[in-house]
Amino acid sequence: MPGCAVITCRARSTCLSKTKGGVSFHRFPKDPNIREIWIDATGRGDWIPTKTSTICSRHFTIHDYSTKKSGNKYLREGAVPRENIVRICSFKEASVSSSNASTPRKKKLKQIIFTKDTVIKRQRKQIKRIQAQNRRLKKKIFKMEDIINDLQSKFSIMELSRRIKQNSRKRKISLGE
Repeated sequence: MPGCAVITCRARSTCLSKTKGGVSFHRFPKDPNIREIWIDATGRGDWIPTKTSTICSRHFTIHDYSTKKSGNKYLREGAVPRENIVRICSFKEASVSSSNASTPRKKKLKQIIFTKDTVIKRQRKQIKRIQAQNRRLKKKIFKMEDIINDLQSKFSIMELSRRIKQNSRKRKISLGE
């Protein structure tokens, strides 16, 4: 049951569908550049979409769709949500846009720097999550190795005792007992 990830949109698949209201839901693209634009369009701060996160068709223009021979509409590759997007501006972003940048080029460069900083922060959070997951998996591996070593030592002791018993039987037979 997907819902639109845009912070101001209340479209949910439970109450709207393509047949009821003409609303369809589109998953985030895999291309990292377009994905970042989509994430910015949601208006959420340091949010990372899951593999099931979607944006509804209300945020795309008619030109973002192509119609196949079957009559079905598909979102074009590289389409970016532009309709009904509200940018929620953080304090830092507001200070960047109202700073003493004298030329439009400087303003644009400062905005690019701010956007890249946001991307870097998001990626650092993702790296920390992956590192924590890696540590947990390493602990599991060490526990499994300990279990394997314990089992190997138990089986080697059992094998040793079995060999001793076989040797003692062979001696008894050779001695004629």
